[in-house]
Amino acid sequence: MQNPGLLLADEPTSSLDPKTSVEIMALMRDAANHHSIPVLVNMHDVELARRFADRIIGLSGGTVVFDGKPEELGDAMLMQIYGGQSWLQ
Repeated sequence: MQNPGLLLADEPTSSLDPKTSVEIMALMRDAANHHSIPVLVNMHDVELARRFADRIIGLSGGTVVFDGKPEELGDAMLMQIYGGQSWLQ
């Protein structure tokens, strides 16, 4: 706990308002940079992941279907990961 080699966060922004979600993600990013450790975050907020992640891994049916940079994650891939398109805005 005192000198971690990795920061793991499982849905760290669930049930938070948008402003606090951004603040939490920024806090984790800054702490990781300060301590030179990687952060592994499990989340479903695609836009927040795109904003803060260096790399996104998308799973569907327990299989990795996307592994790349946030800007490479397009709507077609999101439909494959999450299914359908009715949830896309």
